[in-house]
Amino acid sequence: MAQVSSFDEYLFCPLLSCLFLEMLMSFWSLIDGGMHMQKVVLKIMTMNDEKTKQKAIEAVADIFGVDSIEADTREQKLTVIGEMDTFAVAKKLTKKLGKVDILTVGPAKEEKKDGKLKKEDKK
Repeated sequence: MAQVSSFDEYLFCPLLSCLFLEMLMSFWSLIDGGMHMQKVVLKIMTMNDEKTKQKAIEAVADIFGVDSIEADTREQKLTVIGEMDTFAVAKKLTKKLGKVDILTVGPAKEEKKDGKLKKEDKK
C-alpha cells in the first residue's frame, strides 16, 4: 500500500490543525506589529481579603508584558495594563484563584476632551 500524503490530511488532525492555526496567528501578529498597550479589567469572584489579593497580583506579575497592576478587594476587580495576552492573564488567574470574568479590554490610555471644547459645542 502506498501512503498518500497531502495537506488536507494534516488539517483533519486536531493537534496539527491547532499548531497550524497558532503559527498563522503568530505570523499575523508579526505583520500587524505585535501587541499593543491595553487595559484589562477582570472580576475575581474569590478575591475577598488581602491574602487572595496578593496571590492575584503575584500570579499576574509573572506574565510577560505586564506593566502595572491595580487590585480592589471591595469591588473584587483587578486592572492590568501592559502589552500582554489577555487570555494568558485570565487563564493563570483561573488556575490560581478560581472563577474569573473579563469585564473590559481596551486601549491603555483614554483620550480626554478639553472642558473648553465641550463648552464651545454647547453654544
